[in-house]
Amino acid sequence: MLDYLTQFSGRFRQFAGRIFGFSLEDLDERMTASKSIKYAPVWYCTNKISGDVGKLPMVVNRLGEREVTPDTSHPAYRLVGYRPNVYQTAFHWKQQGMGHALLWGNWRSAIIRDAAGRPKELIPLLPDRSDTGLVDGEKWHLTIIDRDDHLSLYNDMILHPEKVIAIPDADVFHVPGFGFDGVQGKSVFATAAESFGTGLAAEKQVFSLAKKGFSGSLILEAPPGMFRDEADAKKFLDFFRNAHDGEDNAGKTAMLREGIKANMVAMNGRDSQWLEQRKFQRQDVMLWFGLGSIPGDGDSQGYNSLEEHNLEYLTSCLDNWLTKIEQEAWTKLLTERQKERYTHAFTFDRSALLKADMSKTAEFATKMVMGRIMSPNEIRVKYLAMNPYEGGDTYDNPAIDPRSDTEQVPGDNEPVGPSNRRVISERLQHLIGVEAKRVNGYASNPNKFIGSIDRFYGSWRDTLGDVVEELGGDRAIAADYCKESHETLLELSGTVGPDDLAGAVAELVATWTGRAEALVEAVCNG
Repeated sequence: MLDYLTQFSGRFRQFAGRIFGFSLEDLDERMTASKSIKYAPVWYCTNKISGDVGKLPMVVNRLGEREVTPDTSHPAYRLVGYRPNVYQTAFHWKQQGMGHALLWGNWRSAIIRDAAGRPKELIPLLPDRSDTGLVDGEKWHLTIIDRDDHLSLYNDMILHPEKVIAIPDADVFHVPGFGFDGVQGKSVFATAAESFGTGLAAEKQVFSLAKKGFSGSLILEAPPGMFRDEADAKKFLDFFRNAHDGEDNAGKTAMLREGIKANMVAMNGRDSQWLEQRKFQRQDVMLWFGLGSIPGDGDSQGYNSLEEHNLEYLTSCLDNWLTKIEQEAWTKLLTERQKERYTHAFTFDRSALLKADMSKTAEFATKMVMGRIMSPNEIRVKYLAMNPYEGGDTYDNPAIDPRSDTEQVPGDNEPVGPSNRRVISERLQHLIGVEAKRVNGYASNPNKFIGSIDRFYGSWRDTLGDVVEELGGDRAIAADYCKESHETLLELSGTVGPDDLAGAVAELVATWTGRAEALVEAVCNG
């Protein structure tokens, strides 16, 4: 091992050549990470992907026979979720590591363990001074540290005189990008050097044109015989250029005398393919990073909603990295016993990326509860950031099964308790909300409004009656309620014009919350 370290340190000047395909001597002439992020599309892709990975919650879960729960007592829970080391938050650690993986092809962090072998810190290894390779069939990581490096606090690692630390793979959190050897990932900015370089060249051209003060060529036309002496013509041109060329002279007013005319030769972007080149380079960068779209790219695929866009982004780009990170955490941050028995797993909360607008969230939550897939409290905590309530942990379907083992709908001689009243109120409030939505929809077509509500209440009377009877009430209560609603709407339609009907109906049904409470009272009190 020490022989390998000696050879490594002796040829560290060729380290960049072995990884990136060129030596440190001509590094300034080639593409580097610092150069590549000066190109806006590269900066955007790197910042977006690394930032999204950084903000997605990552937890270590305990896997039970029928449930999965966060294991807050596990030492890795704090590391990946809140504080990986003394100087970084989990967000910054994940964002930095993901940035290393995107540009250099490798995310490395040294795993510092306590006396019992449990992870206590995750220290990032800088990619421009680290390497990974096989030694006698085992994977090792090498990195150069300096005096201020946090790793210098740990003296139990193998330290070479030239400050090269060798760390076994078991103690390095390593997420490689795509590579051929299965040991480490390839550098994107080096692999895409020509592509990124072309984009930067186009940016320089834009900057150069901006400095000139105009975007095309200028031809000065002098009257015949005016400049017979070449020296006079050159003197005039030098004077004109000094007065009007350059960014400091942009916008100045020019004056031409003696019949001289100025003719602008505008640049034809399509003919020169300059604008097309810039657009293509933006799309090219997008492909290097696996993104389906980039701001300002009018040819990118369109989506019907932000949710669809995020889903495509997750499946085609982000999930590849998230899966690698989860599996590496499982391999390096769990004990052998935990891995053998499959008692724990690391998981990113991908739902944080797929949150939709409130109406879609409400629709999703309703389907999950109605299908008995999630309880109301799980929906409130996970998707609505609301506190759980007592009795919200059951998996009953409120649409068809309002009863539970502890909450029975009262019979004729059974008093209505607070829990039972809440069940009845939630069920009837939901139905009144459905009724109001239907009525508002019918009001949008004034010519068919009366016929629509006649047909609606003809069937709604039975629907509401079935529910009232199921809840322990008399069907006559539902019949009286529907009769009142029907007559009130007919009377209203006769007092307003067609153009005002929708607004008047909306104003009326907005007051039906009080009627719903009265309906609850009638059912509860018989």
